[in-house]
Amino acid sequence: MFKTSKRNIFVVIACFVVFLAIFFYSAESTRRDLLTKYEIGKSMVDNGDYQNGINILIRLGDYQDNLLYIEKARNRIEYDQAVSMFSERKYEEARIIFERLEDKDIANITNQEETPESYVSEINKLINSQKEKEQKYSDAVECFDSGNYKTAYSLLISINGYSEEVDAMLEKCIEYIKRLSLSKTISAGVRFSAGVTEDSKIEFAGIDPGYKEVLLEWDNIISISAKGHFIIGLKKDGSVVTTGRIGNYRIDTSDWRDIIEVAAGELYIIGLKNDGTLTAQGHNGDKQIDIDEWTNIVSVAAGPRHTVGLDKDGNIYITGYGSGNQLKNIADHKDEWTNIIAIAAGGRSQSYTAALKKDGTVVVAYQNGLHRFSVNDWTDIIAIAAGDSHIVGLKSNGHVVLATLDSKESEEIDGWEDIVAIDAGFGFTLGLTEKGEVEAIGNEWQGQIDVDDWRKIARREEWNFVLDDSFNFILGK
Repeated sequence: MFKTSKRNIFVVIACFVVFLAIFFYSAESTRRDLLTKYEIGKSMVDNGDYQNGINILIRLGDYQDNLLYIEKARNRIEYDQAVSMFSERKYEEARIIFERLEDKDIANITNQEETPESYVSEINKLINSQKEKEQKYSDAVECFDSGNYKTAYSLLISINGYSEEVDAMLEKCIEYIKRLSLSKTISAGVRFSAGVTEDSKIEFAGIDPGYKEVLLEWDNIISISAKGHFIIGLKKDGSVVTTGRIGNYRIDTSDWRDIIEVAAGELYIIGLKNDGTLTAQGHNGDKQIDIDEWTNIVSVAAGPRHTVGLDKDGNIYITGYGSGNQLKNIADHKDEWTNIIAIAAGGRSQSYTAALKKDGTVVVAYQNGLHRFSVNDWTDIIAIAAGDSHIVGLKSNGHVVLATLDSKESEEIDGWEDIVAIDAGFGFTLGLTEKGEVEAIGNEWQGQIDVDDWRKIARREEWNFVLDDSFNFILGK
């Protein structure tokens, strides 16, 4: 019996030892497993695999600084979300998260410039700047809608690139400035004259071929050309209206869009588009509307039977009656034909092209070199106009000089002061004063200079806008 008891005790002890061995082995195995998983989870967090690291660490419970790592990883996930919002300009949403993360441990943040506090500071600056830009954009839209394009342009250019809406509005504003800069609110033709009033209606003087009734229906007109046997009007939105038929030619401009300048020849019309190309309709017997290949044009002019274009590099294009001799004339005097900023086309039996230079002087190219204008002594000229056999220049002091074909000298028109725009027709000249009144001199047998009862004609602030060296429109004086 005693031997049996000893054997039993031995068995119990042996079992207990085995149990302890198994227990300690299991515990060590568990410890090693926990440590391994902990190290794997930490490594994932340290290497930026935050969510998978959290998934491993969260199963370990309160093991070592496991919970701290989980919190740091979760904070980093939120941090990355906020950074993404920041890059998408969702500043308000990003700021809420960054403010919540201030003074908290975040995985893998070592650069002081990347802390939530730094982002909050930067966001506050950006939000203030954004509010300022949004206000500028709102003010620009208001100015644009009211027709104050100069102020709208200044506001938009200061926030250029801020948004697609700003860039689109800026492009639209520049287009309108171009259109108004190139606009003509008085036009002297052959048998009649026309003007654009302050309320964008039309005034008319001279022989009426049945146009007055049509003109009464026109509105929103900003520019006009009455050089030929009809009248063409450019509307504020870039569309074009005409008085209809020219001889056997039916003119239809209903599909013309984005036009910034119009010009009428004797039996044809030209439209300059915002993209620098041209469109035309009418008679082409002298190839006066062979303009399809012209590009980068910034201004266009039409004589009775020839067309002139000025491109952004200052090059002159001429097509139509007498164009060959005129182009040769320019080529022979190419040193004189530089820094051109404006053009005019005139003539009747003999065509000619005039150009205004940046220094305020004028050059002329002739179809027939035997007939010339005395313009060599002209200075301080800011605008030119070409008639059938006379050329007119507007000086910076508001006075007007005139030269007739083959005259030995030019003359200043007596009594004309404070003139802001000019035009020349078939033997007569018009001048617009800064008060909106129209002066007229020359042929009057058809009533084309009976303009005393015209309502106030529109003046354009944009006429004072100038071109930079690349022929881009910029704000001027």
